Amino acid sequence: HLMKQDLERPYPEWYVEGFAEFFSAPQFERDGSVWLGRVVQVRAYGLLEGSQLPLETLFKGMQPGMTNAQRDVFYGKGWLLAHYLLMDQRRHGQLAAYLTALSNGASATDGARQVFGDLAILDKELEAYKKRPLTKFQVPASAIHLQPISVSPLSACASQVILMRGKIKLDQKPAEAETLGAPLRPIAAQCRGDELVETTLAEAELDADHAEAAKNAADRALKANPQSTEAMVLRGR
Repeated sequence: HLMKQDLERPYPEWYVEGFAEFFSAPQFERDGSVWLGRVVQVRAYGLLEGSQLPLETLFKGMQPGMTNAQRDVFYGKGWLLAHYLLMDQRRHGQLAAYLTALSNGASATDGARQVFGDLAILDKELEAYKKRPLTKFQVPASAIHLQPISVSPLSACASQVILMRGKIKLDQKPAEAETLGAPLRPIAAQCRGDELVETTLAEAELDADHAEAAKNAADRALKANPQSTEAMVLRGR
């Protein structure tokens, strides 16, 4: 969410995932401060014991047919490289130059060679870096400004579908789509115009390949709330 607020730059897949991993292990202190840049422990096994992933392969992005173990190493090495370029002074400024090269049309791999030079040398630096104590930094509580948080109760109609919505959001087998959508339809018929009911129905109908019914439900959700991002996405799909 933080990264995608800036849509004027293209981001390579390794950095999208590495950046997310960088922020995935915060430590919250009682005084309201937050530590960032901590080691992502869940990636340690893949980085230390998993198969080797050359940087050139990392820059090409995740490929079809990658195993779960290979994907784990991809995420881990993406995090390690992001941490190195963000936190270590040895290559200060190179990450910004790399992203600028991509903005100017270079591929993720060609841009890396232009900015980082010999990728084998960078790979050796990373191998040494992962064995060192890594730098983290603290954001003081005085720098964190939270907006008021409001909580709204579900409508009576939305309360009837919220658990079904959870099941629809989970990965499901294609054969289950029709079964999950069936109990929603009578509820939606009684609750026309309820935004959460309509968006839930639209997603269920899409999963069951009922495009026209999904479009109609998304349209009703947009009539209830023209600013509903979820309804817009479902309508587009």
